[in-house]
Amino acid sequence: MQLNRTAALLLSIVITTLLIVHSSKLEAKNLQGSKEQCKRIATKIDMINDKRRAGGSSAQMDKWRKKRNALSDKAYKLNCRKHGKIK
Repeated sequence: MQLNRTAALLLSIVITTLLIVHSSKLEAKNLQGSKEQCKRIATKIDMINDKRRAGGSSAQMDKWRKKRNALSDKAYKLNCRKHGKIK
């Protein structure tokens, strides 16, 4: 009898774990940016790149780099690659 309880408990843990993993994958797939969102991000990144090319103080260059990296991370999380090169 004890073995049946243990097996049932183990089975319920495995099923729960699989459901959690599956639902988190679905949530990740649903987080996709529209083409317009991705275009706005790409435009902001281009503007920052232009500013960096023009130059600035060390602190300003660092601030722009951090902002550009944050925008790139956001584009990655929104799966903007699916839209291809946006111009």
